[in-house]
Amino acid sequence: MRGYKPRALLGQKPGVKASTPRINGGLLKGPLDLQWIQASCLAKAAEMALYLQYMHGMLGPNAVIQIRPSQCLQFGLKESSRLRQLERRKARGLIKVDRGIGRCAWVTIVGCHAGWFGVV
Repeated sequence: MRGYKPRALLGQKPGVKASTPRINGGLLKGPLDLQWIQASCLAKAAEMALYLQYMHGMLGPNAVIQIRPSQCLQFGLKESSRLRQLERRKARGLIKVDRGIGRCAWVTIVGCHAGWFGVV
């Protein structure tokens, strides 16, 4: 089509190149182990699974993750649901929990995705 000029998208000025959207937060580091996530969902602990996956990606393969209530709130986990989901995941054998009296729990991820980064 001769003489065709593409029209600007809604909200875009003519002649301005569209930019890629900016990410204003953290990202989950993959790959995500589908069996591990599914087991978490079956245990009714999907929010805790996403939180643990996020922290696992941030801290590395052999990390022991401290469960911080303020960070859990960002994933929709209030105190009662956080404790309940930790117990459910522990009962399924997906995590090991070390808890002191009056302290935040320390979690080690076990199960099928412990070898993601070459550590088996």
